[in-house]
Amino acid sequence: APITLTDVSITGGGVNSSSGALTLTRVRILNAPNTGANTSSAPITLVDSTVSGAGNNGVNASTGTITLTRSSIAGSFGFGVNAGAGAVTLVDSSVTGSGNDGIDSGGGAVSLTRSLVSGNGTDEGGSGIDAHGSAVTLVNSTLSGNFGRGIDGNGTANLDAVTITGNTNG
Repeated sequence: APITLTDVSITGGGVNSSSGALTLTRVRILNAPNTGANTSSAPITLVDSTVSGAGNNGVNASTGTITLTRSSIAGSFGFGVNAGAGAVTLVDSSVTGSGNDGIDSGGGAVSLTRSLVSGNGTDEGGSGIDAHGSAVTLVNSTLSGNFGRGIDGNGTANLDAVTITGNTNG
């Protein structure tokens, strides 16, 4: 069944939907011991929300789509956003300080508009966006200070008014 949360703050736990869509509006998830927001095959939508300090991935959808609008994912131990085979869309959002890739997409398209992906990865690896052959479209967005590449993968990249700077490996 779908899960919809509005105006909620969760500390020390995350939100998991095993079969339905997950919609979070004005939700704060702090210090989840595992993943902040998780579904297996359903979409995840965050609006005006924050996931910070997740012990694994900030947001994870094995095959579902992930959409962030005016939201932030910060300080996740694993991936900031892990989309499996689903598409990722960020609008006016940020993914920062993740221990691995900021955004990892295993095949779905990645689209960022007026968004920031910065400071992701460690000496163990991690790029701003790891696209695994996905199409990447960036408009008025910044990829900076990521340990690996700004964009990693072998798909197509469409860039419009984009800043890619200070990434350790390009």
